[in-house]
Formats: sequence, structure tokens, C-alpha cells
Amino acid sequence: MSKASQPELKKFMDKKLFVHLQGGRKVSGVLRGYDLFLNLVIDDAMEESTPAQKHPIGTVVIRVICAMKRRVFSHSILRNYRTAISSLSRSYSVDFTSTLSATQQLRFKDLANALAENTTDPSYVWANYSNLLALLGSEPLPLEIHQQVLRHCTPSVPQLRRSQVQQLDSGKHDFLAPDVEVRFQTLLRNIRSIGAEPSLGDYNFIIEQFAAYGHYEGTLNVYEEIKRAGITPDHRTYGFCLRALAYRLSLPVDQYKRPALFERIQNLFKMYMDDMRNYNVPMTGLNLEVSLRIMKETLDRKELESILRRGYAVDLANLDRIPLEYTENRKDNPEPFPFTTAVLNTTLEILGMLGDVSKLVQAFEVLTQPLPQASQHFFNSFESDEEGDFGVDVDASPPFPMPSAMPNTTTYTIMLRHLCRLGHSILARHYILDARTTSKAAAIDLRLQVQCLFAKKKPLDSISAPRVAISRMTLLPAMGEANRDKNLGLIKWLTSKVPTMIQKQQQALKYYSLVFDTVRNPSYHKPHRRMRLVRSVLRSSYPGMTPEEKAKLAVQVHARPTEYTYKELFEVDIKDPPPPPTTQPSELKPFNIRLHILILKRNIIELEDLNKNLRMIYGRTVQRVKERLGRRVWQTKDIFLRTEEGRVEVTKNRWKEIVNFRTTAPDEPEIHRKRPTYFRRMSTLTIASSLREHHQHHHSRLFALPRPSPILQRHLDRSSKP
Repeated sequence: MSKASQPELKKFMDKKLFVHLQGGRKVSGVLRGYDLFLNLVIDDAMEESTPAQKHPIGTVVIRVICAMKRRVFSHSILRNYRTAISSLSRSYSVDFTSTLSATQQLRFKDLANALAENTTDPSYVWANYSNLLALLGSEPLPLEIHQQVLRHCTPSVPQLRRSQVQQLDSGKHDFLAPDVEVRFQTLLRNIRSIGAEPSLGDYNFIIEQFAAYGHYEGTLNVYEEIKRAGITPDHRTYGFCLRALAYRLSLPVDQYKRPALFERIQNLFKMYMDDMRNYNVPMTGLNLEVSLRIMKETLDRKELESILRRGYAVDLANLDRIPLEYTENRKDNPEPFPFTTAVLNTTLEILGMLGDVSKLVQAFEVLTQPLPQASQHFFNSFESDEEGDFGVDVDASPPFPMPSAMPNTTTYTIMLRHLCRLGHSILARHYILDARTTSKAAAIDLRLQVQCLFAKKKPLDSISAPRVAISRMTLLPAMGEANRDKNLGLIKWLTSKVPTMIQKQQQALKYYSLVFDTVRNPSYHKPHRRMRLVRSVLRSSYPGMTPEEKAKLAVQVHARPTEYTYKELFEVDIKDPPPPPTTQPSELKPFNIRLHILILKRNIIELEDLNKNLRMIYGRTVQRVKERLGRRVWQTKDIFLRTEEGRVEVTKNRWKEIVNFRTTAPDEPEIHRKRPTYFRRMSTLTIASSLREHHQHHHSRLFALPRPSPILQRHLDRSSKP
């Protein structure tokens, strides 16, 4: 105990004092000498305490501990205080605590100890900070203390996410301003009161906290304050502002508030993008991903073209050419970011939602199969004209390859979903054939590589996983389009192709299950035995090469690029932008045979259910067409027959022979269509037992075409009677 505090204790000698305990009770005692004061321990874990009598000693809590533990505990507390004080004092030019009184030092120790613990409750930090300010009066605190309190008076971003998820689960959809906004305003005023100004890092921290809430209006206010203070925003400032917009769009919105919210967010997004150009702030990959997510909701065609030109060197107006600003040999031209499959899928999704089928097809065809030497297919019509300059020469080649990405299953699913939604069944059929061809080539190459490495007893994870495979989600849009438009040709074509797809995947499942069981066998790893499987004659996409060369060429797997997940987009810290990559990283994933088997099982089950539904839809559609034409026949009206190449009148007996309806009930039971529910997350693939049970009982089902309606059946029965 310092000597400076001894005169203050004399005022309380031999006087009755009341001390509040943690449970809310209070005890009274008499302070005699200094021994009782040394036995009092300040409780760090308490968030709030209300003293019965305010005195300069402070609020204390008595703990019942033995003498030995009391000495050890008091020494540890004092050691923690000294560590916290020294860590805070090292950043000051003059020791701030040397000018404080004993009571003020005690309050300062409380605040220092609260700031030293990372797990301290933010409310406890704020309470100690407020008590210290009230005790200091007009004496200012150093700037570093205000900045540390700013970063400790609010929960962390993951904690904010968890609390907001709990509010959403409880059904609360009213997103008001966060409570910590008042604390931030108070801290900024206190910083200005000591003659200092908040730094850009302080503003960025506040914007990051508001972005975690989705409080885009608060981020806008802080952003405007940054500009009024004359501070130049950086990429982190705009990254957190864009994150606030994107996260607010992902939260529930009332239907009547949706148009106004989307318009407001779209205007703010345009303002941020314009300011980034004015301040010449470099674009980062994370900010590009967040921007694309915002445009996926707002559907702004102009901003989409601007971001693709600026970030990925993709000109939607001329997809086979590099934008003009990248053809100029200027040193300030930034390198474009790699055009990944995720960016391709997002671009196709936005174009499909805008309803631009022409640009959707162009983007898919050009961005998945670029022309590496596109300039040689163009010519300059002004080459012989020597009178003046007519723009940029077409022979100017960019210093980087054309932007392109490899399509995957999601790419084809997006294409088919939007084409079928817009009613383009011919294009949908074309891309189903394209996806089938691509998946077949990928399956053949994968099997050749597995055969080669399996024979050499090498690990299979050096093979790249296939990127395209036919699944239920790929064919479901086409089935919906055929059902809506009653397109019998498309339905019949699908019913003829789906069984073949199921058969191919069943064969692949049988083969990879055999490989997986063999690899798990301990005898496979013995050096004296060489395991082989029967090789089938396959056609590969690498013609004229041995299987070993095909495997070496196909397994050149590079480092996997950084893919921004949901958590990274909304929780990861936005760091300094890395230098632009010299080469585009590979997006190939290592082959996992266990996961591949589970995917095949899932696809087979879903495709079999899809095939059953297709047969049901086909039979029902044919039946309704026959019923509609049958009503015309019964009313002695003409119908169109393809065999007659025109409209003719058909008798009832002739019509019964044409439609070939069954007049007796079939023996097999009638099958009613059920609407299955599938969870597309890969985490459900681990439930192999349920898939196996479903697969075992699936072959015992009976399929039957639906019978005619009861009314038509009665008409047929009556007409068949003599």
C-alpha cells in the first residue's frame, strides 16, 4: 500500500463501514489499522456493483479464503496489476500514473486489468472507463487509453453473429441501431476533447462493428465523418462498408420494405464505387466477391459491367476482346484478378435473372472456351489510311491471358435453370447434351488415372476430382419446363436419356466401390503383390497417349486458390491487398474416393426418383392429350393426325384403336407421385446407411402408367357395348 493513501484512510478509522458482497448482501465492519484494508480484494469478475456509501477508497468485495491462499492470491493480483500498468505505461512518453492520486490509481488499475484480459465482459470495461473519467474530472486521459477502450467496449464479430442468429431464431426482424453506437460516439467525443483526432484505424474498427450488425446507415455516417475529417479512406474502409450492405441483404426483409431497401442499398453501392474511383483505391479480391453478391440482389447491369471490366478485364459488350484500358501500355494499369469458376457462376446468375438470354449464352461460350489468339481473327480496315489515328490498333496484345474459367456442375445447373425459366427448351436440350458430353469425358479420364495409380499402388489423392457430373438438379429445370409447356418431345427425350445416365453411374459406383474395398485391404499394400483390375476399352480426352502419360498430364494439381466462404465474407478481417498474381491459380480439388462413392450413391437415388417422375408426367400428359382429342371425336369434330397429314374426322371405334386405352383395371397398384425433399449439402452424404436402405427397397417398386379418367372410362365402356 502506498503512503499517499494513508492520510485518506485515517478519515475512516474506527468508523462503521458497509461493504456489499457479490450476492447482493452487505456487511458492516470497522477499519482498524491497515491490516483489514490489505485483506480486501477487488473482484475482477463483477460487472456492476453499487456501494452503499461512496467514499474515496472504492467498492470492495470480501472473499472468505484461508490465510495461505489469501497471501498467494493477493500477490497474483498485484502482479497482474503491475503487468497491466506497465503494458499501458510503456506506450506513453511520460508515466501517466505518477501524477494520479491513490484513488485514481486504484481506478486506473481496475481499467488496466480489464483491458489486459481478452475475455473481459465489454460492459465491465465500459463501467471502469466511465468510473475513471468521473473520478479524473477535467484531467485528460492519454489517447492510447481511449483507443484501447474503443476496441474492448464491444463484443467481437463472432459473438455479434451468434447473438444476431439467436434473435433471428426467436422471430425478431426489427434491426435497430446497435447499443454500442452510443459508446462509440462518446469515445470519439472524448478523443476530440483532449485535442486529438481519431485515426483511420479507429474509424475502420467502428465500421467493422456496424458491418457485423448489418447497420449500413451507421457505416454511412462514419464514412461521411471520415471524409469531413479530411482522411483518405482505404480498401478496408470500403470493404467494411460493402460488407454491411451485403449482410443486410442476406437478412430477412419485410415485403413492403423490400423495394425501398433495395433502392437505398443500390444508391449507396454506386456512391461507394464512385468514391473508390475518385480516391484511386485499389480493388481487392474480397471486395469484388462482396460487390458481386450485392449485385446479385440489386441486379444492376451497369455496375456489373463496370466491376467486370475493372476487376477481371471482362467486357460484356465484347466478350472475346480485352477492354481498351488494359491494352494501353501504362504503368498505372492494375493487373486483373483471376477469373474463377465462382465469378463465372455469379455472372451467369445475374445475367439469367436479368433475362438476357443472348448475353447469357455468349458469356458461357466465350468465358469457358476463350480464343487465345483472338487478335489474329480481326483486321484493321484503316491500315492503309495514313491520314490520322483511328483508335487502338487491333494487333495490340494484352500482357495477360484472356479471362476464362472451367465450368462445373453448378455452371450447367445455372444455365439450365434460367433457360428453362425463360422457355428456351431447344437451348436447354443443347446444354444437357453438352453437360453429358463433358461429364462423360471427365468420368473416362478419372477412371484411366485411377487404373494407372491403382496398378502402381500410389495414393489416389494426387488425381484431380471431376468437376462435372449429371445430377438431379441438372435435369430438374428441363423436366419442369416440359411439364409446364406440355412438351411431349422433350419429356420423351428425357425419359430415353435418364436411364442411360443411371446405368453409367451405377457402373462407376460398382468400379470405385471395388477399388475402395481393395485399397482398404491390408494385402494390397504388401510390396510383393501387384493388384490389377480389368481395364475396359475407354476413349479419353487425351488421344494418342499412354495411361501413365494421361495420369501425369491430368494430375498436375497446383495450390488451391482462396475461396471466400460465407464466414470469410462477413467475419474475416480485411488485410492489406496482396500483390496481383502472375499466374492464375488452379481450382482443381484432390480426388477423394470415399466422397466420390457417396456422391454417386446420392445421384443414383435422385436420378431414379427423377426417372419415375418423368414417366409419371409423360403418361399423364399423353393421357390428357388423348382425352382432349377424344372429346372432339365424341362430338364428331375433326382432329389432326400425323399419319393422315391433315385434319380428318375419326370414328369412335377407330379412335379407340388409336389411343389403345385399357378397359380393365391393371393388376399392379396405382403409383401416386410424391414430392421428394433433398438436402443438397454435402454434409448429408455421410449418412450412407439411410441411402443404402433406400437403395435396397427401391427396386421392389412397381411402375404403372395412369389410367383414363372415370368419365372417359365410362364413355369407352358404353361405346364398346353392342
